Amino acid sequence: MHVCRCYVTVTVLKGLIYALGGYDGQMHLDSAEHYQPESNQWTLIAPMRERRSGAGCAVLHQKVSDSKEQLN
Repeated sequence: MHVCRCYVTVTVLKGLIYALGGYDGQMHLDSAEHYQPESNQWTLIAPMRERRSGAGCAVLHQKVSDSKEQLN
């Protein structure tokens, strides 16, 4: 994981584990990354539009969604 975080939102889509937002001990985060178990590698992806921690998310129609909107 590239960014140390707690209160992170996690979901799984197409075999990748997504870690979204969270809290680094100083501020809420908008950073996002995914983990590929086969290669044991974390990859940073586009940040979210808002900083979030302690949020929930789910996969719906092959997209990651929180209670507000779909996340790309």
